[in-house]
Amino acid sequence: MALNPGDVLYIFTLFAKPKPKSKFAICICNIQKLFFLINSCPRKRTPEANLLVKPEELPCLDHDSYIDTSQFFRYYSSEIENAKESGVLSDHLKSKIKKVAIKNRYLTGNQKKLIKTNFVTQFDKSNNSCHCHIWSVIFASIAGVTLNV
Repeated sequence: MALNPGDVLYIFTLFAKPKPKSKFAICICNIQKLFFLINSCPRKRTPEANLLVKPEELPCLDHDSYIDTSQFFRYYSSEIENAKESGVLSDHLKSKIKKVAIKNRYLTGNQKKLIKTNFVTQFDKSNNSCHCHIWSVIFASIAGVTLNV
């Protein structure tokens, strides 16, 4: 199975509590096999790191759920191979996850960088190209060159 950041899997989770079961998980890093879990209830220990997600935002869900952005979970390749592909996050949902994850106090700086790097959205790309264009115009005007835009 080809796995990319933003892919959603329905995967058997040995470390689920109170007992092992299948859960939805969002790929954060396909190389290190890192995921955020989706829970039916918000995680009480880390309330500000829970992101409410509705079935309209993530069609594989059949009820309101919570993405736990307080920690990454790692799965083995064999567990990933046996998982069911359940969708891909929209850019809108990636942006929401990124915003909550970067603001919370539970992830390290490197973990936050990983999310910023791997959850690039069309909005981010258009912003970057816009910034590049603006800087091109500024540098051209400093150099006395006129750009046709």
